[in-house]
Amino acid sequence: ADAARHHGVFSECSRRHRSEKRAVRERFPSRFQRGPAEGRIQSDQSKRGRALLLRRKFCGVIDYFALFDQPRLPWLDLDQLEKRYHELARRHHPDTSANSAAFEEIGAAYRTLRDPKLRLQHLLTLEGKPPANSSNEIPPDLGNLFMEIVPALKNRNQNAITLLSGRIAHDLTRATNELRDLSAHWNNDASAQSNAKLLYHRFAFLSRWRDVLNEAALA
Repeated sequence: ADAARHHGVFSECSRRHRSEKRAVRERFPSRFQRGPAEGRIQSDQSKRGRALLLRRKFCGVIDYFALFDQPRLPWLDLDQLEKRYHELARRHHPDTSANSAAFEEIGAAYRTLRDPKLRLQHLLTLEGKPPANSSNEIPPDLGNLFMEIVPALKNRNQNAITLLSGRIAHDLTRATNELRDLSAHWNNDASAQSNAKLLYHRFAFLSRWRDVLNEAALA
Protein backbone atom coordinates (compact mmCIF):
# COMPACT_ATOMS: atom_id res chain seq x y z
CA ALA A 1 0.00 0.00 0.00
CA ASP A 2 2.88 2.36 0.88
CA ALA A 3 4.62 1.72 -2.44
CA ALA A 4 1.39 2.26 -4.35
CA ARG A 5 0.69 5.51 -2.55
CA HIS A 6 4.10 6.90 -3.45
CA HIS A 7 4.32 5.47 -6.98
CA GLY A 8 4.04 8.92 -8.49
CA VAL A 9 6.88 10.23 -6.36
CA PHE A 10 9.20 7.39 -7.37
CA SER A 11 8.32 7.84 -11.06
CA GLU A 12 8.92 11.57 -11.00
CA CYS A 13 12.22 11.33 -9.21
CA SER A 14 13.70 8.28 -10.89
CA ARG A 15 14.95 10.02 -14.04
CA ARG A 16 15.97 13.36 -12.59
CA HIS A 17 18.04 11.96 -9.77
CA ARG A 18 19.95 8.98 -11.12
CA SER A 19 23.20 10.90 -10.77
CA GLU A 20 22.24 11.94 -7.23
CA LYS A 21 21.53 8.34 -6.25
CA ARG A 22 24.86 7.35 -7.70
CA ALA A 23 26.50 9.97 -5.49
CA VAL A 24 24.71 8.54 -2.45
CA ARG A 25 25.99 5.06 -3.33
CA GLU A 26 29.53 6.42 -3.53
CA ARG A 27 29.17 8.17 -0.19
CA PHE A 28 27.95 5.03 1.57
CA PRO A 29 29.65 1.70 0.88
CA SER A 30 27.42 -1.10 -0.39
CA ARG A 31 27.12 -2.65 3.04
CA PHE A 32 25.33 0.54 4.18
CA GLN A 33 22.74 0.38 1.41
CA ARG A 34 19.72 -1.59 0.48
CA GLY A 35 17.61 -1.73 -2.64
CA PRO A 36 14.47 0.44 -2.27
CA ALA A 37 12.19 -2.49 -3.10
CA GLU A 38 13.12 -4.23 0.09
CA GLY A 39 11.26 -1.56 2.01
CA ARG A 40 12.71 -1.71 5.52
CA ILE A 41 15.93 -1.53 7.46
CA GLN A 42 17.67 -4.38 9.18
CA SER A 43 19.95 -4.12 12.15
CA ASP A 44 23.12 -6.10 12.57
CA GLN A 45 22.34 -7.18 16.11
CA SER A 46 21.72 -10.79 15.07
CA LYS A 47 24.99 -11.11 13.15
CA ARG A 48 28.11 -9.75 14.71
CA GLY A 49 30.16 -7.44 12.56
CA ARG A 50 27.43 -6.91 9.99
CA ALA A 51 27.16 -3.19 9.21
CA LEU A 52 24.04 -1.09 9.45
CA LEU A 53 21.79 -1.11 6.38
CA LEU A 54 20.23 2.16 5.36
CA ARG A 55 17.03 2.44 3.38
CA ARG A 56 17.07 5.14 0.73
CA LYS A 57 13.77 6.48 -0.54
CA PHE A 58 12.43 9.38 -2.56
CA CYS A 59 15.13 10.96 -4.69
CA GLY A 60 18.03 9.65 -2.63
CA VAL A 61 16.74 10.92 0.74
CA ILE A 62 17.74 8.63 3.59
CA ASP A 63 14.83 7.52 5.76
CA TYR A 64 16.00 8.51 9.24
CA PHE A 65 13.06 6.72 10.84
CA ALA A 66 14.22 3.46 9.27
CA LEU A 67 17.81 4.18 10.20
CA PHE A 68 16.82 4.40 13.87
CA ASP A 69 14.29 1.54 13.69
CA GLN A 70 11.52 3.97 14.56
CA PRO A 71 7.94 4.06 13.24
CA ARG A 72 7.42 6.69 10.58
CA LEU A 73 5.10 8.84 12.69
CA PRO A 74 4.89 12.48 13.85
CA TRP A 75 5.49 11.58 17.52
CA LEU A 76 8.42 9.51 18.79
CA ASP A 77 9.50 8.29 22.21
CA LEU A 78 12.55 10.49 22.80
CA ASP A 79 14.00 8.18 25.44
CA GLN A 80 13.97 5.26 23.01
CA LEU A 81 15.34 7.49 20.28
CA GLU A 82 18.27 8.57 22.47
CA LYS A 83 18.99 4.98 23.45
CA ARG A 84 19.07 3.94 19.80
CA TYR A 85 21.32 6.88 18.96
CA HIS A 86 23.92 5.85 21.53
CA GLU A 87 23.86 2.29 20.21
CA LEU A 88 24.45 3.41 16.63
CA ALA A 89 27.01 6.05 17.61
CA ARG A 90 29.10 3.52 19.54
CA ARG A 91 28.92 1.04 16.70
CA HIS A 92 29.95 3.49 13.99
CA HIS A 93 32.24 5.84 15.91
CA PRO A 94 35.35 6.74 13.86
CA ASP A 95 37.53 5.19 16.57
CA THR A 96 36.06 1.78 15.79
CA SER A 97 34.80 2.18 12.24
CA ALA A 98 36.46 3.39 9.06
CA ASN A 99 33.19 4.86 7.76
CA SER A 100 33.06 8.39 9.18
CA ALA A 101 30.28 9.37 6.74
CA ALA A 102 27.92 6.89 8.42
CA PHE A 103 28.71 8.34 11.85
CA GLU A 104 28.00 11.86 10.60
CA GLU A 105 24.72 10.71 9.04
CA ILE A 106 23.67 9.12 12.33
CA GLY A 107 24.28 12.43 14.09
CA ALA A 108 22.26 14.32 11.49
CA ALA A 109 19.44 11.79 11.78
CA TYR A 110 19.32 12.13 15.55
CA ARG A 111 19.23 15.93 15.41
CA THR A 112 16.37 15.72 12.92
CA LEU A 113 14.25 13.15 14.71
CA ARG A 114 14.52 14.66 18.19
CA ASP A 115 13.37 18.08 16.95
CA PRO A 116 9.57 18.17 16.32
CA LYS A 117 9.80 20.71 13.51
CA LEU A 118 12.62 18.94 11.68
CA ARG A 119 10.98 15.56 12.27
CA LEU A 120 7.73 16.73 10.67
CA GLN A 121 9.65 18.23 7.76
CA HIS A 122 11.50 14.96 7.19
CA LEU A 123 8.33 12.88 7.58
CA LEU A 124 6.36 14.97 5.10
CA THR A 125 9.27 14.91 2.65
CA LEU A 126 9.33 11.12 2.78
CA GLU A 127 5.58 11.13 2.21
CA GLY A 128 6.08 13.27 -0.90
CA LYS A 129 4.46 16.36 0.69
CA PRO A 130 7.34 18.57 1.90
CA PRO A 131 6.21 21.75 3.70
CA ALA A 132 7.12 25.14 2.31
CA ASN A 133 10.16 26.48 4.16
CA SER A 134 9.57 30.04 3.03
CA SER A 135 6.07 30.48 4.47
CA ASN A 136 5.84 33.75 6.44
CA GLU A 137 2.12 33.42 7.14
CA ILE A 138 1.60 33.29 10.89
CA PRO A 139 -0.99 30.70 11.98
CA PRO A 140 -4.20 32.62 12.80
CA ASP A 141 -4.34 31.49 16.43
CA LEU A 142 -0.80 32.78 17.00
CA GLY A 143 -1.49 36.26 15.64
CA ASN A 144 -2.33 37.83 19.01
CA LEU A 145 0.79 36.31 20.56
CA PHE A 146 2.94 37.85 17.84
CA MET A 147 1.35 41.26 18.38
CA GLU A 148 2.39 41.08 22.03
CA ILE A 149 5.92 39.94 21.28
CA VAL A 150 6.76 42.87 19.00
CA PRO A 151 6.25 45.69 21.55
CA ALA A 152 7.80 43.63 24.36
CA LEU A 153 11.00 43.31 22.35
CA LYS A 154 10.91 46.88 21.11
CA ASN A 155 10.52 48.27 24.64
CA ARG A 156 12.81 45.66 26.19
CA ASN A 157 10.10 44.88 28.71
CA GLN A 158 11.70 42.06 30.70
CA ASN A 159 8.53 41.23 32.64
CA ALA A 160 6.55 40.86 29.44
CA ILE A 161 9.36 38.86 27.83
CA THR A 162 9.36 36.43 30.77
CA LEU A 163 5.59 35.98 30.60
CA LEU A 164 5.63 35.53 26.83
CA SER A 165 8.41 32.94 27.09
CA GLY A 166 6.25 30.98 29.50
CA ARG A 167 3.27 31.11 27.14
CA ILE A 168 5.39 29.91 24.25
CA ALA A 169 6.75 27.02 26.32
CA HIS A 170 3.15 26.05 27.12
CA ASP A 171 2.14 26.27 23.45
CA LEU A 172 5.10 24.11 22.43
CA THR A 173 4.09 21.47 24.97
CA ARG A 174 0.55 21.52 23.67
CA ALA A 175 1.79 21.18 20.08
CA THR A 176 3.91 18.19 21.12
CA ASN A 177 0.84 16.54 22.62
CA GLU A 178 -0.97 17.14 19.33
CA LEU A 179 1.82 15.18 17.62
CA ARG A 180 0.93 12.18 19.77
CA ASP A 181 -2.75 12.47 18.83
CA LEU A 182 -1.85 12.87 15.16
CA SER A 183 0.28 9.72 15.25
CA ALA A 184 -2.66 7.70 16.53
CA HIS A 185 -4.56 8.43 13.29
CA TRP A 186 -1.66 8.86 10.88
CA ASN A 187 -2.36 5.85 8.67
CA ASN A 188 -6.15 6.11 8.47
CA ASP A 189 -6.91 9.83 8.43
CA ALA A 190 -6.99 11.57 5.06
CA SER A 191 -6.36 14.94 6.69
CA ALA A 192 -3.32 13.78 8.69
CA GLN A 193 -0.71 15.21 6.33
CA SER A 194 -2.48 18.57 6.14
CA ASN A 195 -2.62 18.70 9.93
CA ALA A 196 1.06 17.78 10.08
CA LYS A 197 1.91 20.74 7.83
CA LEU A 198 -0.04 23.07 10.11
CA LEU A 199 1.83 21.72 13.12
CA TYR A 200 5.14 22.10 11.29
CA HIS A 201 4.51 25.82 10.78
CA ARG A 202 3.34 26.16 14.39
CA PHE A 203 6.59 24.65 15.65
CA ALA A 204 8.58 26.82 13.23
CA PHE A 205 7.12 30.09 14.52
CA LEU A 206 7.02 29.15 18.19
CA SER A 207 10.59 27.87 18.27
CA ARG A 208 11.81 30.97 16.42
CA TRP A 209 10.03 33.32 18.83
CA ARG A 210 11.26 31.31 21.82
CA ASP A 211 14.86 31.73 20.70
CA VAL A 212 14.42 35.47 20.10
CA LEU A 213 12.83 35.97 23.52
CA ASN A 214 15.53 33.92 25.24
CA GLU A 215 18.19 36.05 23.58
CA ALA A 216 16.39 39.24 24.63
CA ALA A 217 16.12 37.99 28.22
CA LEU A 218 19.89 37.61 28.36
CA ALA A 219 20.64 41.00 26.83
